[in-house]
Amino acid sequence: DDLVAVLPNTNGCNFLILGRTGVGKSSLLNKLLGVERFATGTGRPVTQQGIYEQEGELNGYKVRVFDSWGLEADKLEAWHKIIRDAQEKHDLSHKVEDWFHAVVYCVNAGGHRIEDVDRDIVRSLLADDMYVVVALTKSDQCSEADADKLRATLCASDQCEKLDPENVIEVCVGAET
Repeated sequence: DDLVAVLPNTNGCNFLILGRTGVGKSSLLNKLLGVERFATGTGRPVTQQGIYEQEGELNGYKVRVFDSWGLEADKLEAWHKIIRDAQEKHDLSHKVEDWFHAVVYCVNAGGHRIEDVDRDIVRSLLADDMYVVVALTKSDQCSEADADKLRATLCASDQCEKLDPENVIEVCVGAET
């Protein structure tokens, strides 16, 4: 419900989900869509290189979701190219129904920190005038005070000054949050 509440209010919404390997991107999408459409697992990365599209509904709201290959430290350059190419296919030069109306960037709240790479990616998306929602995944693994600190750390960064604190939400697939 929190994610649907902060997505842009259009007749339909396309959103790209990004984040590091293992933060729970595919699990979050499966939970949101109510169907196991994206592969998940433990151990080695499950989502292969690229971006994968599915259509569905969130609370009666038509969406197209784009799951992405997880960011890994040794593959940062290739990951950026894939994301940049996807953004170009879904930017303002195309029909509105083909835009990425939002980018959901996932950060593992259970890790209790915002890394420089996370800030850099969020800043880059904001600089490209993307509508950004940061999902603090696995939020059952941190206290509400810790989640507030993560939110404050991210939003206080001069690199992410355009980020609305209301768009930094806590989510958890495996618990009630």
